[in-house]
Amino acid sequence: MTADSQELLTVEEVARLERLSVRRVQALIAEGRYRVKETTSNGGRNGNTQYLIDPASLSPAARLRHLQKNSPEIIDNGTLESIDAETADRLLLFRDAIVHLNAAGGDRSREIVQEICSQFEISRSAFYRLRKTFNETGSLASFIRKKRSDLKRSRSFSQEALQVGLAEYLHSRNKLKAYSMLKTEALINGWQYGSYRAFCRQMNELADKDRAIMAYAGNGRKGLQEQVVPSILRTTGDLEPGDYYCGDHHQFDLFIYDEIQRRVYRPWLTAWQDMATRAIVGWVICPQPNSRTIAQALQHALEDGGKERHFGIPKNAYIDNGKDYRSRYISGGRWRTNRFAAPEIDTMSKAILVELGVEATFALPFNARSKPIERWFKTLEHQFIEHLPGFCGHTQAERPVHELMRQIRHRQLLTLKEFRAMFQEYLDEHHDTPHRGRGMNGRSPNEVWDAHEQTGWGPTIIGDKLILAHLFMMSATRQVQRHGIQLHNEFYHDDALLWYIDQRVEVRWDPDDMSRVYVFQDKQFLCIAEGFNYASMKTSRDELGERIRKQRHLLKSVERRYSTLTNGQRKADNTGSPGTWDKELREKYGDAADEQARQQSNRRTRRKQATAVQLLTEPPPSYFDEDFAATEDLILIPTEITNREKDNNGDT
Repeated sequence: MTADSQELLTVEEVARLERLSVRRVQALIAEGRYRVKETTSNGGRNGNTQYLIDPASLSPAARLRHLQKNSPEIIDNGTLESIDAETADRLLLFRDAIVHLNAAGGDRSREIVQEICSQFEISRSAFYRLRKTFNETGSLASFIRKKRSDLKRSRSFSQEALQVGLAEYLHSRNKLKAYSMLKTEALINGWQYGSYRAFCRQMNELADKDRAIMAYAGNGRKGLQEQVVPSILRTTGDLEPGDYYCGDHHQFDLFIYDEIQRRVYRPWLTAWQDMATRAIVGWVICPQPNSRTIAQALQHALEDGGKERHFGIPKNAYIDNGKDYRSRYISGGRWRTNRFAAPEIDTMSKAILVELGVEATFALPFNARSKPIERWFKTLEHQFIEHLPGFCGHTQAERPVHELMRQIRHRQLLTLKEFRAMFQEYLDEHHDTPHRGRGMNGRSPNEVWDAHEQTGWGPTIIGDKLILAHLFMMSATRQVQRHGIQLHNEFYHDDALLWYIDQRVEVRWDPDDMSRVYVFQDKQFLCIAEGFNYASMKTSRDELGERIRKQRHLLKSVERRYSTLTNGQRKADNTGSPGTWDKELREKYGDAADEQARQQSNRRTRRKQATAVQLLTEPPPSYFDEDFAATEDLILIPTEITNREKDNNGDT
C-alpha cells in the first residue's frame, strides 16, 4: 500500500537522496526494489508514464536524509554523514515508535514503552529522556552514539611515551622493565603517562592485534616460521609404498616398570613410517635410543617376519639430523653447516643405508614440522598413551603427581613386555583406521597398501635372512695380533687368523651377541672368531695339556707350510740346538756350528765377569767424586771372595 501522492517522491528526488544516477534508479524500479505508483503526465502528444516512489521503501540512509530535509531539527548534517545504514534504520524505527506511542496514549502506553526498551536495548529512564527531547525540540541526535575521536589512542599516555614503552617491551618482552623506562623518559621530557595497569592493557591490545610483530619479538625468525609464515605443505598422493621412510625418536609420556633392570622410567620409541601409506613399518621400544635401535627398527621394517604388509627396502630415508642418524653406522654421512646442502656420503663406508642403496635425506634441523612422523607421535599420545596407567601428562603442569606416585607405590605400572604387546595391538588397529591426511582420501594404511599391490607394485626384499643380519651388524677395522683380534677390550681368536697377523681386517658383530665376531678382508669372508678362552691359574693338568697340544698343532701347521714353500727344508729354532734340523744338515755342519756358538757364549760371559770384579776391587780414579775419595779403610767386597774369583779365572 502506497502513501498519498503528495508524500511520494519523483525519480529525480530519489536519485538525489540515494546518491545514484537517474538511470540506476529506473533500473531498480524495474527490478521491483521500490514501491511505486504510475501516473500519466498531461504534457506531450500521447503523454508519458511517470513513477512516484514511496519514501518508506527507500534505503535507511535515504529515508534519514529525506526526514532530515523535511525536519532539520531531528538530526544535524554532520551526524547524518557519519552514521551507517543500520544506525539510520534504527533511528527511523525509534522515531516511528515514539510517534506511535504519542498517538496511542491510554492504558497501553506502559506496555508499548516496555516493548520499545526491549527492542532497542535501552533503559526506561533513557527512553523517557529521549522522548522528552524529541517532543520538545524534535531532535533525536542524542539517540546516536557518537564515535570517540580518540578511539584506538591512549588518553593516559602521550604518543611519545607510548612509543618509548612499546620499543622497550618489544626488545625485552618485559612489561615492568618497559614501563620503568617509559616512566623515566616521561619524567625527563615532561610527557604524560598513566598507570602500570593501563600500560599492560595497551601492550595486550598490541599482542592481540599484531601477532606477527609479537612472534618476531619473541623468537625472531624462528617465531615467524613457526607461528606466522605458512608452512610448505606437501602431499603424498604421488608416492608409492617404499619411496620414503621417515624415521625419528619419541619419548612416551608414560612411566613403565622394567623387570630386567628393576627400575621405573619413561621408555623411548624408535620408529620408521612409510610416508605413502602412513603405516609404521618398523619400531623398537627401548630405555634409551641410539644408532643400534635405529638399525633394529629398520631391520624390522625390511623383513616380513610374518607380516602381511608394510615391509621392504625403501628408496629414500627421510631422517633426523641427530648424531645417531648421521653416524657412519647408519648413513655414513658427515655434518654440513649449510642446512640446505645435501650431506656428504662416504660410499666406501659400511653404513647400513649405503649397503642397502638407500638415499639419505636429512630434514631441516630444529624444525619438527619437517618430519611427518612427528604428527603421528601426537596422535599416538592422545589416542593411546593418555588412557594407560602411568601416564605423566604432556607438560609439567598437566602431570598427575599424586595419582602417579600412588600407581608406582602399588605396582600398578605396566611392565616393558606388557607395554610392547599393547603397542602392537594399537598399531594393528591404527593400520585399519581411515585417515584424513592429504593423499589418503579417507583410506586406511592397509587399504592404500592393497591398492598399490593391485596395480602390480611389490616390495623389494632380501630373501636370505643371514645376509640381512650381516648387513645390520656393526663393523670396524682391526689389526690382527698374536692373540687374535682385540675388540671392546676383549680378544677373539680363530686358527685361521694365524696367517693374517699384522694385517688389517674388517670385523662385524652383533651387539646383542658379543660371543663371536665375523672377520672379512677385501669383502671376502675369513672366519668366525670366538671369544678368547682365558686359562685360569687353577686349570687342571689335563686342560693345560689340551691347550699345549693345540699350540703344537699350530706350530706344526706353520712348519708344514714353510717346508712346502722351501721345497722340503726346515728351519732351526732360536736355542742353537740342532734338534729341529734334518739329518743331512746336521751331519754336514750342524755340530761344528753348535760348538762354535757355545764357545763364543762362554768367552763373552767370562769377559763380563772379569770386568765386574776389576771395577769392584780396583776402581779407576774417576770412579769417585772429589768429596768422596777412595781410602784404605773402604772395603768394597770381602778379600776371600776376590781371591777366589782370581783363582777361578786364572790368567784372565
